[in-house]
Amino acid sequence: GQEEPIDYLANFDKIDIPVTFFVSLEDHLCRADDVMIQYLALKKQNPDQTSIKVFDGYNHCDFT
Repeated sequence: GQEEPIDYLANFDKIDIPVTFFVSLEDHLCRADDVMIQYLALKKQNPDQTSIKVFDGYNHCDFT
Protein backbone atom coordinates (compact mmCIF):
# COMPACT_ATOMS: atom_id res chain seq x y z
CA GLY A 1 0.00 0.00 0.00
CA GLN A 2 2.96 2.34 -0.37
CA GLU A 3 5.01 3.57 -3.30
CA GLU A 4 8.42 3.13 -1.68
CA PRO A 5 9.83 -0.23 -0.58
CA ILE A 6 10.56 -0.94 3.07
CA ASP A 7 14.00 0.22 4.21
CA TYR A 8 15.25 -3.08 5.61
CA LEU A 9 18.64 -1.60 6.52
CA ALA A 10 16.93 0.72 8.99
CA ASN A 11 15.75 -2.31 10.97
CA PHE A 12 18.97 -4.33 11.07
CA ASP A 13 19.56 -3.23 14.66
CA LYS A 14 16.61 -5.44 15.66
CA ILE A 15 18.27 -8.65 14.40
CA ASP A 16 19.92 -10.52 17.26
CA ILE A 17 20.43 -14.00 15.81
CA PRO A 18 23.29 -15.37 13.66
CA VAL A 19 22.88 -14.57 9.96
CA THR A 20 24.88 -15.95 7.04
CA PHE A 21 24.55 -14.30 3.65
CA PHE A 22 24.99 -16.55 0.62
CA VAL A 23 26.00 -14.77 -2.56
CA SER A 24 27.05 -15.88 -6.01
CA LEU A 25 29.23 -13.85 -8.32
CA GLU A 26 27.12 -15.06 -11.28
CA ASP A 27 23.70 -14.11 -9.85
CA HIS A 28 22.27 -11.31 -11.98
CA LEU A 29 18.95 -11.07 -10.13
CA CYS A 30 20.46 -10.51 -6.70
CA ARG A 31 23.83 -8.93 -7.41
CA ALA A 32 26.83 -9.46 -5.15
CA ASP A 33 27.29 -5.73 -4.51
CA ASP A 34 23.69 -5.47 -3.27
CA VAL A 35 24.24 -8.39 -0.91
CA MET A 36 27.47 -6.81 0.33
CA ILE A 37 25.61 -3.62 1.28
CA GLN A 38 23.26 -5.65 3.47
CA TYR A 39 26.08 -7.80 4.86
CA LEU A 40 28.19 -4.81 5.87
CA ALA A 41 25.20 -3.02 7.41
CA LEU A 42 24.32 -6.03 9.55
CA LYS A 43 27.98 -6.74 10.37
CA LYS A 44 28.23 -3.20 11.73
CA GLN A 45 25.25 -3.85 14.04
CA ASN A 46 26.07 -7.46 14.96
CA PRO A 47 29.72 -8.24 14.14
CA ASP A 48 29.98 -11.56 16.01
CA GLN A 49 26.87 -13.08 14.45
CA THR A 50 27.16 -12.04 10.80
CA SER A 51 29.02 -13.99 8.11
CA ILE A 52 29.06 -14.37 4.35
CA LYS A 53 29.70 -17.27 1.99
CA VAL A 54 30.65 -16.37 -1.58
CA PHE A 55 30.16 -18.82 -4.45
CA ASP A 56 31.53 -18.58 -7.96
CA GLY A 57 29.87 -20.15 -10.99
CA TYR A 58 26.30 -20.29 -9.66
CA ASN A 59 23.33 -18.24 -10.76
CA HIS A 60 20.06 -17.38 -9.02
CA CYS A 61 18.25 -20.54 -10.14
CA ASP A 62 21.09 -22.75 -8.87
CA PHE A 63 20.31 -21.59 -5.34
CA THR A 64 16.59 -22.20 -5.65
